[in-house]
Amino acid sequence: MEQPQEQPRRKSRLGLILGIVGVAVVACVGLVLLLVFVVFRATQPAADAAEGFMTALKNKDYAAAYNLCTSDLQGELGSVQGLQTTVEDHEAYPVSWNFSSRSVENDQAEMSGDGTFAGSREAAVSIVLELVGGKWKVAGFNFEWK
Repeated sequence: MEQPQEQPRRKSRLGLILGIVGVAVVACVGLVLLLVFVVFRATQPAADAAEGFMTALKNKDYAAAYNLCTSDLQGELGSVQGLQTTVEDHEAYPVSWNFSSRSVENDQAEMSGDGTFAGSREAAVSIVLELVGGKWKVAGFNFEWK
């Protein structure tokens, strides 16, 4: 009598296992992408405000940058001229930047990353924001020179 062949059965199990693993991998990748989408969507308004502030500084539009600040920060700066003086005293003229980290918790946000400034100076860039009247405003900023 001939022995029954087990080879096709093993291939069937292997295919089933590979199929299950493949579905699990696709599900995990999908979950990660969904999480990234949700995080970026939740942080985008704050990131837009930080981008607007940095763009205003790049364009030397100090009035626009000042108007993007909270009233507390405006009080610390004193005036549009105070912001301009702060930037000029530190030669903090941004050329390009990239926010690689975003966090939002309740009505506070922080965007941080790296920036290049005039004269090829590089700095770690941090912008702290607060939600004021439904709009994100810059509550503080720091350029840590490298």
